[in-house]
Parts: sequence; C-alpha cells; structure tokens
Amino acid sequence: KCFHDALAKEPKNIAAMNNLANSYKAIGKLEFAEKLYKQLLVLNPNYLNALNNFANLKFLINKYSEGIEFLKKAILIIEKNPEKNSKQLTQILFTLASAYQSIGDIEETKKVINKILLTDSNHTSSHKLMSEMTSYRLDDKVSMDHLNKMVSLNAGELTNEKKVDISFALGKAYEDLEDYNKSFDYLRQGNQIKNNASSFDINS
Repeated sequence: KCFHDALAKEPKNIAAMNNLANSYKAIGKLEFAEKLYKQLLVLNPNYLNALNNFANLKFLINKYSEGIEFLKKAILIIEKNPEKNSKQLTQILFTLASAYQSIGDIEETKKVINKILLTDSNHTSSHKLMSEMTSYRLDDKVSMDHLNKMVSLNAGELTNEKKVDISFALGKAYEDLEDYNKSFDYLRQGNQIKNNASSFDINS
C-alpha cells in the first residue's frame, strides 16, 4: 500500500515503482510487475535495479535471452563507473553466469566467472559454480590450479556461508579425483556448518 501511496503522490517515483514491481513479482503477479518495469525503464533506461530485477523476472518465465540482454546492458553501464558500483557489478555478473549455466552455455558461464574472480578471488559462490562445471584431473593444470586456490581459500577466514560454498566445491573436486575420504570430509564440513546455522536460526 505504501508504494501505491508514494506513486499516487509522485507518479514518476522510480524507486517506488521498482519496489511495487518487485512486490508484484514476489506474489506471482508477473504481468503487473512486467508492465511497471517497462514503464520504469522508459523513465530511466539506465536504472540498474530495474534492469537487474526485470532480468530476473524474464528468467522466471524462461525468457533467458531477453533477461541476459538486460544484464549485459546493466554491466555496460556499471563498467563506465566501476569504482562506484563494484559490488553491484559482481552481483549482476554472478546472476549472468547463473543464467548462462541454466541454458547450458558452459563456455560463457566460465568466461563470466573468470571475470568475477579477477576482481574478487574470494567470491566463493563463483568458485562453487565453477566446480560444478569442471572435471578435476591430476593431469589437467587448469583444474588443479583451481583446486589449489579453493584449498587456500578454505584455510583462511571465511563467513559460514562462504565456508559452506567452498566445502561443497572441494567435496565435488575431490570426488572427481576419486579421493573419496577428502571428498566426504569436505562435504561433511559443509553440511555441519549449514545444519548448525539452521539450528541457530530456529532457536534464535
């Protein structure tokens, strides 16, 4: 209701319009959300939040090519001012990588992930996504280099969420290498952290 009230007072309030569109999207009223995103982007074609949110709506209705184009436009806008929007760039790039994975474009997925890791080598979600698409072999330098980076990352200070990501990624990597003891240990580590966090949420 507050977003409707804000738009009644200021029909061109793009923040209120974006929030209302997000609310419609969250409750499944996708046609209403799409109409608002379109209106918003007419008012401000470079509004990053709307481009990102509209892309996610397109993915919900399996229009991946359209969603990907919205993300590419957002990335071009951010790259003109990377220092101001570096965190948002990483988030949008990861959404793009996930979209490429969803449509089976492994080459583009890896390309985007590598772009993320160039500027944020500790982005564990990207390492986990990369591990899902990599076949780790002792005679493959690229895969082993990635494994070693993840081992080093796991040894450092990480939030629980990041520790879970990297644990599952390492579990998968060592399973590929048929080192099932290490694979089991990392998977157990990830599940223990995840379960402990869930128990804490329930009891808090």
